[in-house]
Amino acid sequence: MQITKTPKTIKQKPRVCAYARVSTDKLDQANSLVVQTDYWNRMFTQDPDVEYIGLFTDDGISGKHMKNRKGLNDMLAIARNGEIDAIYVKSISRFARNYTEITAVIRELRDMGVPIIFEKEGIDTLDPKCNLILSVMSSMAEEELNSMSKNARWATRKRFAEGSIELAKIYGYDYSKGKLTINPTEAEVVRLIFKLFRDGNGTRKIGMILDEMGYKPYHGGRWSANSIRGMLHNEKYIGDSLLQKSIYELKARRTNHGEVEQYYVENSHEPIVSREDFALAQKILAEKRSKYCAGQNGKRLYPLSGKIICGECGKTFKRKTCAKGTNYENIKWACLYKETKGKTACCSNDIKDEVITALLIEAYNESLGYKPYGDNDNGVERLKALLDTEKELRALRVKGYITDALYQEKSTAILEEIRALEESIKTTNKKIDMSKYKESAVLNDEMADFLIRAVVKEWTVTFEFKNGCKITKTYTNGRAGNVNGKLCKHKTEN
Repeated sequence: MQITKTPKTIKQKPRVCAYARVSTDKLDQANSLVVQTDYWNRMFTQDPDVEYIGLFTDDGISGKHMKNRKGLNDMLAIARNGEIDAIYVKSISRFARNYTEITAVIRELRDMGVPIIFEKEGIDTLDPKCNLILSVMSSMAEEELNSMSKNARWATRKRFAEGSIELAKIYGYDYSKGKLTINPTEAEVVRLIFKLFRDGNGTRKIGMILDEMGYKPYHGGRWSANSIRGMLHNEKYIGDSLLQKSIYELKARRTNHGEVEQYYVENSHEPIVSREDFALAQKILAEKRSKYCAGQNGKRLYPLSGKIICGECGKTFKRKTCAKGTNYENIKWACLYKETKGKTACCSNDIKDEVITALLIEAYNESLGYKPYGDNDNGVERLKALLDTEKELRALRVKGYITDALYQEKSTAILEEIRALEESIKTTNKKIDMSKYKESAVLNDEMADFLIRAVVKEWTVTFEFKNGCKITKTYTNGRAGNVNGKLCKHKTEN
């Protein structure tokens, strides 16, 4: 009898790797990275039971976001290819400080059967019992980062208060060792921009002139109206520095609108533009803002400026003249975002000025007779009745007289009415002075003031007024035979 020998299956060693991160490139942190590297190398290179893939590191990188951490992303890419069986990290804070990102990565690796071992905390992410402690520890790591960020911001503001200036590269200057020195070539362009603006050219026109002359902005490409407007506003060009222009929160940087104190330092560096030319530019900018910008420093150029809102993307509508100089000339309002980015960015419809004006006059006159619940005791009584109904409904569900599905359907409707009623009563309690709002057959300032917003969406306009009244009107932009703003072709009978 012949005996066949089956070769012994050799069990594959688990493939492990380690990850280490330090957040700055200071000497003590660099030494910390050296220590971590030596620690993991000694642990795994001398272990015959594992296959050590190596150490992935990020040196001088913050743990707030993962997208810029090459070492971490390289490691995750290899894990996704099925080439890693376990990942070792010194502690949760060394892996990441953003709880949302930690959770997402752990969930992905769990699905692949790859655990992360956090040595300091003694956590194996494949162990279901670790969920709660991991959530707490991750939140603590994120809170520590937030605290560090707040401390850094406090230190920066303290330096600002003491007159310490932190400059950065801007067009017109060269930046070196914390100082700005004039770049002669770029400085001439800056002076040209102020001159062109002083001579009556708009920011868009100035950009076109600079493009034609072959000048390039700091980051290349073409000059934009926004970048030129920013330069005209920038006090750096007269040698001064306004500190704390923006606020950095944990998630993003945003403009400081007075939430945090600002500091103004004069003569912090050499100027490019005279103070007289800069002051004149600010005066012209203020006049343009007062004339064209809704609600800023004066009366609107048009009564509805800034009040017509796109129901598709949420941006405001702008007034424009179409087919100018022809027999078909007309004035329309169109979504600013659609006008800027194109039809693929927003699918909203334009509305003729005469159409929205007529609809507003009609809706305004109707709204003056609006009597919200809060005008009398009916509102309060209705609110009490709804609350009692919701309470009874809950009791019926507890006793098993109605199903959970029916309870959910009925209670949702009741709660929506309660919220709407509370909002109506709240609006009425503001005690709007209605004496100055009178019926009118023409559009006037009082009518525009009474209007909060007009939301245009899918061939309807919803007018919202200060007394809480909302009125929706449908519209078309054409004459008889028009459907949804488009002329229909009528068949001719033979």
